[in-house]
Amino acid sequence: MEPNLRVCFVLSVFLGVIVFVSSARVGRASHNYRYGVIFDAGSSSTKLHVYRWDRNSLPTKKADLTELKLSGTRKVRPGISSYVASPQFVKTALILLLYSAKAAVPKELHSSTPVYLKATAGMRLLKPADADAIFDQINELFQNPTFNPFKFERGWAKVISGEEEGVYGWITVNFLKGVFDSKTDMKTFGALDMGGGSTQITFLPTGQFYANLFPLYIAGKRYDLYTNSFLKFGLDQFRLQMYQYLYQQATDKNATIENPCDLQGYNSAVDIGDSKVAKIKGGFTSVNNIQGKTDDFCALSYAQATNQSGEYGYTRCAAGNYIAALLSDGYKIDRNATDKVYITEEINGVEIGWALGSMMYELYLLNIQFATGSASHVTATSLDLILASLSLMWTS
Repeated sequence: MEPNLRVCFVLSVFLGVIVFVSSARVGRASHNYRYGVIFDAGSSSTKLHVYRWDRNSLPTKKADLTELKLSGTRKVRPGISSYVASPQFVKTALILLLYSAKAAVPKELHSSTPVYLKATAGMRLLKPADADAIFDQINELFQNPTFNPFKFERGWAKVISGEEEGVYGWITVNFLKGVFDSKTDMKTFGALDMGGGSTQITFLPTGQFYANLFPLYIAGKRYDLYTNSFLKFGLDQFRLQMYQYLYQQATDKNATIENPCDLQGYNSAVDIGDSKVAKIKGGFTSVNNIQGKTDDFCALSYAQATNQSGEYGYTRCAAGNYIAALLSDGYKIDRNATDKVYITEEINGVEIGWALGSMMYELYLLNIQFATGSASHVTATSLDLILASLSLMWTS
């Protein structure tokens, strides 16, 4: 199953809204388009995405699918998992996003526009009863036409599996690379998704395999994908477990603990769970066989890092080292190769994110007749593996 091929990693380090934007009413009349709404419910925020495509055909290339510019609120904090103690308050934040979506989609098309809320690793970490309580409130909101004029069915608001998240990221990457618009079999691109709570790997392998199979029909073809998700191996969870380990090793639990993976000048009390707080102080670290830019960043002080990289700049020293370790020790990528890693924020002018792939998936699921007639198995003679850090801790 393992590809014995050249492997290319693309790391997307900054995520916001898709940069390819337009007004909802530019161009042809609104009745010539269809619209779809995605709520990306991450561990620390919920982001709104509104898409538009031609009503007479399903998108196969970037130009066919547009993400609209939003005039109102497009992201709310905290993530929906934070409402575990008071589930009823989750509605207030989501109503703001619904207002923005209503303004972006022409009123006459509200009732035919599907809306989905898909939650990721933050909700996966909750107890089932706690997650159900939050989704009871969300379903109640989305089924209330006073607040939600869009088409919604029970089950369209849910926690997606890590495997689904990985597949959506794979769809995004391959859609933006033009794979689905190809008239002949074209090499596909793998996707490694580094999130806050989990990390996913998804690609089209050569040969037979049975575990972690995800059959996908899209743009008239079938792709038997390998996808795997590792819960608690995302960047947020890595930092939490790192602090828990340092706390456990400390002789004096009340003393400030020096952490070689944090920056000089960083000094903070960190909640590590079970009513325990670790006092963490940053220190300089130089890791052998680590990407040079990560080492350079780790040499900065906490003040320099936050001034240079914003509010979450302090996380990047530890995150860079963790990503390098994950690639080399976890996925066995050659540390010394100079042609394996390519760092980018976007593909063909569009920033990478799983929400676009999720919209594509739902389009083809709702319009399966477009795909079943000419479905065929696709084999990959060449595979590029893209590391798409879709929802890094510092941008969530």
